[in-house]
Amino acid sequence: MCKMGFTCMFLLFMVCMLSILVLGSSDRLCTSGDQLRENENFYDHVSETKLARRKWSTIAFSSTKNLRTDARKKDMPHILGPMGPPCKPEHSLILGGQQLNNSAGLRGQDGQKASCGLASHTACSIFSIGSYNEWSFEESIFDKTSCNVFAFDCMLDSGIQVPSRVQSRVRGYDVCLGPRDETINGRVFKSWESIVQLTGITAPPVYLKMDIEGYEWQVLDDIVSSQSFNPKQIAFELHWGKSERVPFTPAQMAGFFQNLYEKGGYFVVDRVDNPVCFFCMDLLISSFCPVQK
Repeated sequence: MCKMGFTCMFLLFMVCMLSILVLGSSDRLCTSGDQLRENENFYDHVSETKLARRKWSTIAFSSTKNLRTDARKKDMPHILGPMGPPCKPEHSLILGGQQLNNSAGLRGQDGQKASCGLASHTACSIFSIGSYNEWSFEESIFDKTSCNVFAFDCMLDSGIQVPSRVQSRVRGYDVCLGPRDETINGRVFKSWESIVQLTGITAPPVYLKMDIEGYEWQVLDDIVSSQSFNPKQIAFELHWGKSERVPFTPAQMAGFFQNLYEKGGYFVVDRVDNPVCFFCMDLLISSFCPVQK
């Protein structure tokens, strides 16, 4: 899917690390605005979390430089930075998921996504990247919110097939999200800006869900770098460790999350470890900056 070479990816993450050192104390994007205040209404302790994030940015490199490349889940607080602010319980929704087992006999929910405040939105759009024709997430959105869902997946030989029960508010596209517009082996990939244009939405999506097996690193950077229709919340499964799709050190990973904060005002507000995958976890990041258009 993502054709970016190792050298270019290394340079990208070194730039992220420089943002920690040069921009770590900056809060330049997080100015006041109607959309910022609306989002903050769903959370507790926003100002305290912002302060903790700025302090963490000054020590992120020193606290991660000696971690192993295959960092364990116990090391992730050093990489992700301070968690929060927490969603107020009355605004929290858990969406989708299915029961899975692994070869060691461990059981757990895979694909569940946290969200905050979605039931309070009207005339809203949600993007779902990577459906695999497993529709528990979209069905949860249909049942618990009034939002419209745009689902994307180009990897299904039979094409994307939206269940009839939810077709009134769920639209499917045989398209994948990628770094650029291209067709590879008959699979259609489109950039974030092109996918937004394809749907015809006129306001940024309130929520983006992604399950794209390691490609989330580059796609997330592309989204926040575009400064166009950035989602208020992004839920995704994070993959790390020794993988050709994730050739980054823990220090570079920390730089990546600081970059999400610097470019888009995104905080990691929820984390759920995947019990059947040793190098996977589900994260929810939420922006506390005015949405850019």
